[in-house]
Amino acid sequence: MEAQYYKLLPFPFTTLESTLERFKGFFIGEMGQGLSQYEKITAKIVDSKKVKELIGSTMIRRTPPHAEDLIYIASSMFLLKFDLRYTALIALMVLKYWNDNANDFNSISSQYEVDNIANSILIELSNKLR
Repeated sequence: MEAQYYKLLPFPFTTLESTLERFKGFFIGEMGQGLSQYEKITAKIVDSKKVKELIGSTMIRRTPPHAEDLIYIASSMFLLKFDLRYTALIALMVLKYWNDNANDFNSISSQYEVDNIANSILIELSNKLR
């Protein structure tokens, strides 16, 4: 996938994996959050009833999650209203969790399709900045 730039990120989107790795560094460093905050978000994703329901329903239907579903889950997981970068980060983290825990074992989507879902998340949230 060709690198794409969005107003939401200070770096290009290439793949889910590489973008999440860069986003993690950005979140911990430049956004002023720490590793412990990132780990708290990860733990909340793992324990989330909505994420478990998403994994179950996609495995039954054998279809990947939609960007809108991931954004909804990300924006509803925390009581505090986050800015769009937080929503993007959490939605991408949920997608990675789904990929690692449902898709890798069931081959629901190719990596290219997963990267396109991640790209769709960033497009949708970037469009809200206008």
